[in-house]
Amino acid sequence: MVEVWRQALRVLEQRLPAKDYAAWIAPMRASGLADGTATLEVPNGFFRDWVRRYFMAQLTDALTVSSGEPCRVSLVVNRELSPPVAAPAAVEEVARCGAPAAARVVGRLVPEYTLERFIVGAANELAVRGAVTITMDPARTYNPLFVYGGVGVGKTHLLNAVGHAVLARHRRARVGCLTAENFVNAMIGSLKRDRMDAFRARFRRTDVLIIDDIQFLGGKVRSQEEFFHTFNALRDGGKQIVLASDRPPQDIGDLEECLQSRFGSGLLAPIAVPDETLRAHLVVRKAAALGLELSGEVIDLIATSVQGNVRQLEGVVNAIRARCDVGAHPVTRALARAALSGIGGHAGGGRTVAAILDGVAGEFHVSVTEMTSPRRTARIVEARQAAILLCREMTDLSLEAIGVRMGGRDHSTVVYSLDRAVGRKERESAFRERVDRVRRRMGE
Repeated sequence: MVEVWRQALRVLEQRLPAKDYAAWIAPMRASGLADGTATLEVPNGFFRDWVRRYFMAQLTDALTVSSGEPCRVSLVVNRELSPPVAAPAAVEEVARCGAPAAARVVGRLVPEYTLERFIVGAANELAVRGAVTITMDPARTYNPLFVYGGVGVGKTHLLNAVGHAVLARHRRARVGCLTAENFVNAMIGSLKRDRMDAFRARFRRTDVLIIDDIQFLGGKVRSQEEFFHTFNALRDGGKQIVLASDRPPQDIGDLEECLQSRFGSGLLAPIAVPDETLRAHLVVRKAAALGLELSGEVIDLIATSVQGNVRQLEGVVNAIRARCDVGAHPVTRALARAALSGIGGHAGGGRTVAAILDGVAGEFHVSVTEMTSPRRTARIVEARQAAILLCREMTDLSLEAIGVRMGGRDHSTVVYSLDRAVGRKERESAFRERVDRVRRRMGE
């Protein structure tokens, strides 16, 4: 299967645009070929559905060519795969637009906030699905797209990513991207200068209007009236509207009922605080961008300790980088703990994977690094099985997430280790007693 997939990749690389190949084909992994069906693994459900919709025919054809016989394709989700990394070709395509692209933007797009750099997880999958759909064919499906969530969960990144993607895919499109506060300020300035016609024309000529922090309109009657007319003019004219807020429309205080109705008439897409698996991926991405290499135990410590938003995670990684720069220190758990305490975080504890690994390491006299490594000596395997058993019993993590924390082990390996640990606990009193001691020390 490895060689069949390698040849299929060559075919697909020749047939697909570079940005599509990098973003949607390269991240997949071939896992089997049997009875004329090729099984390909993808990072998440959104990725799977997108590939099925837009690339299944090309995949089937390429695998048929490379295998020499009719071939079907089965896509399965393996969340241990890293989400798609930044696709340089896609970023470069926007950059090649140069001045013409800038001339087609009302407001400002943050250059690095692209879809290729946005990490997809359970917390944001619906919002990303909606965002990607409208970039392909604006104003046809979800209009408006209304994204909402707390501070620092990625709303602004996603909105900017929509703008970049529209500019890249639709070479004549005009994009407006600004905050509701800027919209209000621009309107007030136009009123004072008696230039409201120019103000209205500026925004109503856009093909995609993106407004962040729309909750700012709450209580501003004149601004709401003006935005209501702009909204209607754009949607009636077949233009796309994308909005973001820290709360759903019905919870925005002092927002006119007519606007609440229109905001909720498209797709309401919440973005939640990232779960532990997504937090780990975010830590890895941020660290790589800063040139840091973090061990699995350090990644786990940060992901389990910082349970807030993306900005808090970035703050911890930035603090680690600063400490490394100052003293040229390697990134140890002690250094990571110091960075966490320095920004008001905490260094694990409780029923986190980091705390479980520390407890097992002390009881079984091995290091956390050994437990998460590929080594298979008897004492390390015994400790690793105990850790996996306790992670399963004391946390609500999936087996896939536990595998990520245990050195990137796949689902089947975690299942095997868990089964062995359960059997040992039933048969071996010494193993059972050691596991119970770790549990008691953690307060259970």
